Amino acid sequence: MSALTRVRSGAVVRTSEWEALFAEGRLRTLAHAVANRAATALATFSHTTAAALHGIPVYRDRGDRVHLIVPGEHTRKDSRDVVRHHYALAESEVVVLAGLRATGLDRTVYDVIRTTPVAAAVVCFDAALRAVAWDEDSRTYDRELAERFRGLILERIRRGTGARGR
Repeated sequence: MSALTRVRSGAVVRTSEWEALFAEGRLRTLAHAVANRAATALATFSHTTAAALHGIPVYRDRGDRVHLIVPGEHTRKDSRDVVRHHYALAESEVVVLAGLRATGLDRTVYDVIRTTPVAAAVVCFDAALRAVAWDEDSRTYDRELAERFRGLILERIRRGTGARGR
């Protein structure tokens, strides 16, 4: 019988598998556990959690707290493993990844670069540019796609004047 690790109330994983995960894998696992008990179907994973769901590395994140954007007024306080954000979020900013609602890649990068240390922000933005512009088959980098994505981020920063971390 293998040892189990409690991820959160009602969710366990094999200890050997949990210990082998990097922060991104732990965040994805925890996100699924949180989604199973989320109070609202409109809760959307964001920040480093959305980055992990997009397959973007989360540099120097412990992987022990997920970020959720929750609609409406402050519904609950943060918990040991969930940070709740109460922002306006358009449905066009939401994608479904592995069955979970998450912010789109440009919104995710914007949230990460304004709320994490510079090194983590650079890692996230660089990986997102690669995800958008790198073609593995032809082993080429599409500078036009990268520049369009960079423009989306710069526009979010311009519109986000006054936002936390700005």
